[in-house]
Amino acid sequence: MFRSPLNLALSRTLLVMLEEKTPEVMAWDLGYHHAKRGRPFDPTGAPDPEAYKRGYEGAGGPQHPKEHYSRHLFARLPEIAKGMMATHVDRADPRNRAFLDNPDSPAEHAPKWHQWGVITHTKMFGLAHDKDVQRYLQNWGVKDRVDRHLDQEIDGQPKRDLLRAGIALHDLGKFTHRTFEEKPDGSYSTDFADHEAKSGELIRGPEFADSLKRDYDLTDNQVEYIAKAAELHFQLGILRSKAKQLGNYNMAFARSPQFPELAREQMRAHPDMALEMGLLFLGDSMAKTNIRFDADSDEEIQAKQGEMMDAVQRKLSALPPSHQFNPKLIQAAQQLPVNVEVAKQYLKTWAADQQSAQSQAPTTEDWQLRRGTLRLLWTN
Repeated sequence: MFRSPLNLALSRTLLVMLEEKTPEVMAWDLGYHHAKRGRPFDPTGAPDPEAYKRGYEGAGGPQHPKEHYSRHLFARLPEIAKGMMATHVDRADPRNRAFLDNPDSPAEHAPKWHQWGVITHTKMFGLAHDKDVQRYLQNWGVKDRVDRHLDQEIDGQPKRDLLRAGIALHDLGKFTHRTFEEKPDGSYSTDFADHEAKSGELIRGPEFADSLKRDYDLTDNQVEYIAKAAELHFQLGILRSKAKQLGNYNMAFARSPQFPELAREQMRAHPDMALEMGLLFLGDSMAKTNIRFDADSDEEIQAKQGEMMDAVQRKLSALPPSHQFNPKLIQAAQQLPVNVEVAKQYLKTWAADQQSAQSQAPTTEDWQLRRGTLRLLWTN
């Protein structure tokens, strides 16, 4: 390749700069390697922020790194979990040691209801939201209206991206706040009661909130939306206790005449997150196990119990002895079709109410007529 005198001179200058490790070169190199390794844009500590930016972009890093913050949060979950557990979990308690050593252990994550550990469950939640939930929304005829809502922006960021960040952080409370119930035989079971509220508190906490704003250039309003998504991700679980008062938590309950008003009670309690609660409940339910059976009635769920048990046994027999898979996951598999139906009826109720509100809103012609009437009254 031909090298001009100018190119040779520039090459020599660059070599001298590299040998001497000037602040500009060190900053450029730091930015370059951050981008190549998929790390978020973070010039903190760089001796020359502008050179860092040029290196980051020169390696193919985005001009606006905030576009990728939800992906980075999913990737950083092991690191985030370890950091939070280091400050919130008692290492001296022997019951915590296995969880501290492996925050993604299925055995430490309510195995009766979850096939995977907290971190893998969270990643499965993200996948379910991106694929399964979108397919359901399309089939239920509400996707266009949901998309319009999630296209709305908070300080320049669409809600759909902020919602994915909320999914990535929805179970932070499980890493820091779990309780133990001792059994007569000396063993114990774990519980993550109120972990949803704890997740919201952790995200709003000054240290973690500041890290989100620093690392991803998020605003206070955006962090608050993410915190709300985390703390309300299983809010529709309240409907289970309502269902038990009426009889059973089943398909019949989700399709009952009382259900729409029970759903609206939840929407009125959290009007700014009414849609998100339905989406999060559906995605979280889909991420508890991959033992799935479609069922359109309570009778069909009952009839498929044998198939579900066979599926559980096949999974158990295929796993190495070291891998724990709780056969009681049959309960999660049985409840999944009901959760999907609850989400369906909830989201269809939300969409119908949105349509009704839109049809009742004054049109441009209505406002023009009103202004004309006021002018007439004023002149007379």
